[in-house]
Amino acid sequence: MSLSSWLSRKPKVDHEVKQIEQETRELLAELAQASVTFERRRHRVQQIAEQAIKSMREGQ
Repeated sequence: MSLSSWLSRKPKVDHEVKQIEQETRELLAELAQASVTFERRRHRVQQIAEQAIKSMREGQ
């Protein structure tokens, strides 16, 4: 590959790098949202379990 052809190809590579970086940011944001949703659901399930145990103990 000659230098001139490499230089003419370089902007395309820069665009691809920017696209990959954008996709990475989007995926990290999606992962963060999924983590928050999971933690909220886990917390809610724990609350329900604690309430169930408490009501079972009171019922005995």
